Amino acid sequence: MFTDTTRLENECKAKLQAGTTIDEVIAYLHDQGLSILDTIKVIRQVGRMSLGDAKQIVSNHTVWQ
Repeated sequence: MFTDTTRLENECKAKLQAGTTIDEVIAYLHDQGLSILDTIKVIRQVGRMSLGDAKQIVSNHTVWQ
């Protein structure tokens, strides 16, 4: 499990600023080996959203089903 999410948070912020969708970022984090919990944490930070919103978006993504 990947625990140092700071580097990935920075990468994901840059991806979102470049036009990558949040769905693509979630798939990227999954491909990087993050757990669903770490993915929720990163999405919450980079998407500036509530924990509930981040949890819903991540857990409903096809990579986790």
